[in-house]
Amino acid sequence: MKGINNYMNISKDELIRKIRITRKCRIELAEYLLSQNKFYNFLTVYYSILIIVLSLVDINSSKFDGSFSILILSIILTIITVHINSLDLLDRYFNLKAHYIKLDSLIWKCMNNDENINSLQNEYNESLNAVENHTEREYIKAILNSPEELKWHKENDVNFIKEKEKKLKKYNKNVFLTKFILIILPFFCLFIFCIMEIFLK
Repeated sequence: MKGINNYMNISKDELIRKIRITRKCRIELAEYLLSQNKFYNFLTVYYSILIIVLSLVDINSSKFDGSFSILILSIILTIITVHINSLDLLDRYFNLKAHYIKLDSLIWKCMNNDENINSLQNEYNESLNAVENHTEREYIKAILNSPEELKWHKENDVNFIKEKEKKLKKYNKNVFLTKFILIILPFFCLFIFCIMEIFLK
């Protein structure tokens, strides 16, 4: 009987650990979606201001023809706007937020309830279907930002942390490059347009 109770305690602890990791992953994904929403909103304002400035310069200058640049920026702005709407970032953020709050209450239930472990496991599994799943990026961030998980992995797999840190750097680099390209793109288009004008004259 003592062996059975220990097994049940281990299973319960493992379920709590699993729910905690999932909750942290959902928080990471929710925060990422929110930051993406803010960045895309910044981009729409940024491109709109550039279009207005180029339009004013084009109107008030006989030497500068910014119609091509304005057209390109307008197309990019339209694509970004459509892309933002299709991503539905804010709704996804609020769904994930509601989900990780629900997982928090499930952790409390596991810790303070002697309910059958299978019932709690089923409740956890059902809750996973309620929202989108996180990516490996969020999982890595959740692990690296958790002292308990870091300690657990260091004791069980020393190379795990190093591998995940490398992957996270790669993910962050890709995100940074994407944002950087979107920010400098208008100036690159303007530069190309100026080069074309020089060679066509």
